[in-house]
Amino acid sequence: VGASDAAPQVRSLSAVLLRKMSNTGAQPDAQTSTLQNASQQVQTQARATVIQCIENEAMDTIRRQCADTIAAMAAVFLSTNQWPELLPKILEWSRSQTDQLRHIAMFLLGRLAEFASNAMKTQPQEFFTLVQAGLSDSVLSVRCQAMKASTDFVIALDEAQVAAFEPLLPQMLSVIGDAL
Repeated sequence: VGASDAAPQVRSLSAVLLRKMSNTGAQPDAQTSTLQNASQQVQTQARATVIQCIENEAMDTIRRQCADTIAAMAAVFLSTNQWPELLPKILEWSRSQTDQLRHIAMFLLGRLAEFASNAMKTQPQEFFTLVQAGLSDSVLSVRCQAMKASTDFVIALDEAQVAAFEPLLPQMLSVIGDAL
């Protein structure tokens, strides 16, 4: 995944295979994923590699595959507090001068709401702040991705928590108008 000198097809397949290793669905009776059963060193290297992929990958499709892999890995590692650097890294990307990193940060927030919603529900204010900033971004694709992330998160929330996201509605409607 992180080898920029490898062919794009190899980098792409590597991201997909690593994502599959993060899922428990490979074997019907599995309680843990292949990645969870790996050594601490392998787990640490896998987490560092996908973060490096987001930052260094030139191709959008492969960067998105790496983001999907991060979401699958987050479902495994965030709930056990084994990836404390992930959310600060997403915050860093959301503030980047590069619109591709801001876009992927919003994409990742949406994927985390879907795949690691229990871990994300523990920090609704941080999530709110990030998507609020994304909804005000100067780049329309980032704003659209922030809107998708906010709707993914609201869907994952308990009904009692949804009202806290109502202040985002004017910004979301503005994004819809801008997108049309």
